Amino acid sequence: MTYLLTPLLDNGIEHTNFFDGRLLTASALQMEQHATHHHQRALGNAIGDGVANGLFVALLNNSAAIPQVKVAAGLAVNREGQTLRLPTEATLTLHQQPKTSPPTSESGLFHVCQPPSTATPTATSSLFVLAISPAEGFRGQVALETPVPAGAPNGCGADKVVEGVMFRLVNVPLSALTDDVEEQLQLARLMQSDAAADHSLLRNWVAHFLFGTPTLLAMPEDPWSVLGTTSLTPHGGAFERLWGAGRLQTCDVPLALIFWTASGVQWVDNWAVRRPVMRLSGDQRRLLAEGMPATLGDLMAQQFQEHVAWLLRPPVTVRTDFIKTLFRYMPAAAMIPFIVPQEGEQAPVENELQPNDDLVFEKKEKEIAAHAIAVEEAHAKARLDTGMIGRTSTLGAFDVGHPVDWQAEIAQLQLRLRQAKTLNLTLSGPKNRGFEPFAFFATLLDPDQYQVIPGAVLHRLLHEGFQHPPIDVHALEKPDDFNLYLVNENWQAVQRLENVQFYAIVGHQHLPPLPDALIQRAVSATVQIVKPVMESVAADAPVEHVEDIGPKRAEALKKHGVQTVRDLANTSVEEVARILNVKSKTATKFVREAQRLLEENRLIGETPSVAFKGFRFGKR
Repeated sequence: MTYLLTPLLDNGIEHTNFFDGRLLTASALQMEQHATHHHQRALGNAIGDGVANGLFVALLNNSAAIPQVKVAAGLAVNREGQTLRLPTEATLTLHQQPKTSPPTSESGLFHVCQPPSTATPTATSSLFVLAISPAEGFRGQVALETPVPAGAPNGCGADKVVEGVMFRLVNVPLSALTDDVEEQLQLARLMQSDAAADHSLLRNWVAHFLFGTPTLLAMPEDPWSVLGTTSLTPHGGAFERLWGAGRLQTCDVPLALIFWTASGVQWVDNWAVRRPVMRLSGDQRRLLAEGMPATLGDLMAQQFQEHVAWLLRPPVTVRTDFIKTLFRYMPAAAMIPFIVPQEGEQAPVENELQPNDDLVFEKKEKEIAAHAIAVEEAHAKARLDTGMIGRTSTLGAFDVGHPVDWQAEIAQLQLRLRQAKTLNLTLSGPKNRGFEPFAFFATLLDPDQYQVIPGAVLHRLLHEGFQHPPIDVHALEKPDDFNLYLVNENWQAVQRLENVQFYAIVGHQHLPPLPDALIQRAVSATVQIVKPVMESVAADAPVEHVEDIGPKRAEALKKHGVQTVRDLANTSVEEVARILNVKSKTATKFVREAQRLLEENRLIGETPSVAFKGFRFGKR
């Protein structure tokens, strides 16, 4: 029985009680050292375990016999609360040296875990976790002075005990990743394959087993299955099972996942097992209410970007793989680099708009211009909610009775300009590297379905992605199953032929809408992009595209120097009547129609705007 104000001293931290007249011995000082280390470990446990900074692993030599990796300097905390510090970069050979006798003195400071061991690679393909662990050694010699303990020999002893680190490989069997036998067989097939795409799919799938993605996606079906577990934390999934199975010890801090085959190390993935220093939450119900932790989403995004960089490592410049052959899962907002078609190349997709077909091009641009004008006028005049903005006709007539799909309107506007004006862009230099978009998406791509967002909202979009479950790539069946975003500033730079990397964001279809004001700026930016092109198209269109002119009248006008819509708009009614030998009324109609086309295109972007109420990115 315990009473108030009664000290509880059982299993407490013991310090040496120093007082005058007491003989100072090594054991007394060692007790004080151990007490200090107990306090430090308690503080480390309060902070959490993981990598504090640095300690990134990079492959230097993928030799099948003795591969080497480079480990950056850094700091980590293990589950015992011990700090593991690598003061300088280390070149690590993934091979065990002949064993040397460990220190036998009881003065060592790291005696928490079992004696260390490391996995030995075999001739078959294997997965390993590279972990950093504490180590110790002696340095220097010091002479023994009398008096000495009874029976102790005279001579020398080690001067210092040095705290350091060591690395070891921990084998990851497929049974540690999943209990599903069919999934284990699929992973085994990927491991035995020599195809780069299979190695990519393996890397992605294993990483998400370690993240706990399958459990995360299944959680809405049975939330009680995760209560009282760590499934919804950065330490969940198969990552935690590595400790539960005793493969990782509490002294270890995982740094990287390594795939080693008979031909050498194929890849090194840091973020699959790298975790930041953090404590596990004790209330899993809170995680259910708040959704996926942003930290876990950030880890998934970091792992994906490292994976993409590996796929596009030199000398690779273009990949034509289908998305499902490379990835099993993707972050909810994934940035992906794409190539821009080179000069003379034609995008392999059916397209009703041919860049060299002037008639179709100008007709489409005129129609798009009218749509854009009506959209702006609708907001300025009617101030209606987005869902009730009317559909427009080719000439810009406005009808409130039919809802307009804003995404489709703006996407169509951008797509037609891209197809007509930038299909033959030529970019030089190292930045034109990435996936071929039509091969990457294949039948999942709808060229009309994408959105342009301003750079100011990019960070918001990515942050929202951190808090949403990843995309199940193999479940994608149609374009509506995901969102595709282009960033305004990046796309403008591509149009200016600057040496920048073109990219897009593939987003989860259930990402929440962005604020109305940001959407307004995005659409305004889109309008500003197309405005100069629209004006140029309308002004430079051949005169026969003015309604009812016809080929014969157009030929007559051209003989007198009236070649374009702009020329006709600037010609007097009397002159047109004389050239065409028509009445003044008919000539007035032609001139006004040409002037109207020019005026409509000048209106783009000049009408006052109203915030788009109810508009949602990714929703049709």
